[in-house]
Amino acid sequence: MTEKNLVITEKNDNFLTLEPEKTSKENIFLIIAIFGFILLFISWYQIESLLWNRIRYTTGSGWVSVAPIYQNTSLTDMRYMITSYLVMYLLGILCNFVIVAFLLKIIMIDKIWNEKVKKLTVVLSISSGLTSITGFWLFNSIWVIEGIKLITDTGQPGYDWVRIDIGDLSQFIFIIGIIISIIFFILTILTIIFLIGNREKKAAKPGMKQNVGDVIRNILLNIPFYLVLIFYLIFTLLPVYLTLKISISTFSGVSTAEVKEPIKALIINYSSVIFSVSKDETQFGSAFLRSIFLGIGTGTIGLIVAVSAAYALARFKFRGNKFFTFLIISTQMFPGLILLIPQYIIWSTLGLLEEKVVILGVLLASSTGATAYCTWMMKGYFETIPIDIEEASIMDGAGKVGTFVKIALPLVKSGMVAVLLFTLITSWQDFVLARTFIQAETKQTLPLLFYNYQNMATSDAPVYFDLVAPYSIIVALPIVTFFMLLQKTLAVGAVAGGIK
Repeated sequence: MTEKNLVITEKNDNFLTLEPEKTSKENIFLIIAIFGFILLFISWYQIESLLWNRIRYTTGSGWVSVAPIYQNTSLTDMRYMITSYLVMYLLGILCNFVIVAFLLKIIMIDKIWNEKVKKLTVVLSISSGLTSITGFWLFNSIWVIEGIKLITDTGQPGYDWVRIDIGDLSQFIFIIGIIISIIFFILTILTIIFLIGNREKKAAKPGMKQNVGDVIRNILLNIPFYLVLIFYLIFTLLPVYLTLKISISTFSGVSTAEVKEPIKALIINYSSVIFSVSKDETQFGSAFLRSIFLGIGTGTIGLIVAVSAAYALARFKFRGNKFFTFLIISTQMFPGLILLIPQYIIWSTLGLLEEKVVILGVLLASSTGATAYCTWMMKGYFETIPIDIEEASIMDGAGKVGTFVKIALPLVKSGMVAVLLFTLITSWQDFVLARTFIQAETKQTLPLLFYNYQNMATSDAPVYFDLVAPYSIIVALPIVTFFMLLQKTLAVGAVAGGIK
């Protein structure tokens, strides 16, 4: 039995013992947890889309009907679709309960606590929190729609509309939403408390006491730093706070700076952005997936091409090395707008601007622009690697390819993540390239969809800030999440582990 197959477990007598790690079961249940959440999220999104797909809040003029996505679908089929998605939603809930039962057994009965169990607990905590939000959103959506007094162009109240569409299912969704939101909110709190308790228990070490005077002295010495930090945080987070405040305000509340009925405004504003769409327009979900595809695709293609090119420029001495390096630098001297017209002509000639393949055309154009930047940045990272490490690897028989794959790439992992993140952000928020290439209304990306929201303003109606604000929050969330997940990798030095 090897050392990596053993885990520390705590028995009732407070003695630490080594036991074989149950890797297979924990990995299986981790897959079940992820699968259950994906199933739950997809079904929740589809249910909400079915609930909101026939009406739209136009801010200022009330509710109007739109051409629904499922316009040719009978009410019987509509109810059948919602019932099917509800079954999927409940299956996702069941997966969560299976994970809860497994964790209770392995932690409370078997007394096992290791990294895999901790990871599974963290996944359960996040999944439970998001599940609670979906339940909260479900019953509030029914409450908001049924509370609509009048849909202006049909003369029909929201209560009658939702009852005609889905019948008694609305009452079932309302009750299920309340139950799920409460249960999983409590479960989220319990898992967080459990994780914090185990973290503090692990961090506590006997004999590690600090003098109270030293603690007070350190705090007093750091007061100027904390004051500057607090001021900077206020200055930085104030726009975020105002955006969040506007996103839960009504149309009239934006001008008066008052937040009335924040829960109702939250559901109306965010649902109007995400779910309430017409069959003749770009859906938010489709635009979101296109932007994700363009961001990840651009970063991946640019990085794959750049890594090999940068390593060659940084390590190999050949005729034309400096010339190619100069070409890469020179491409960064000119604004990207200069390339738009030539690119548009070339792409149009190649047929890459046709509606069916226009997204691939945008991906190719975006990757072309990102490759030079990625190459230049990665060249700098490769040059920071001590040449002695690679020479030692070659002497051990790894060869140039083996040295590149097994030595150089792991040492520049943090640089690759930083370059990938920058490329992803650039492609994610790119407006000019998408606006130039994409002409079809049904192929828009998130920046183009945001542009349409701003263009709703006319001489008689101002910008719908109560819809623009939640749109801004939703679009910013993926990048913020990406930063939070990769912050440790970004902070690690490129060769810190290699030198050791």
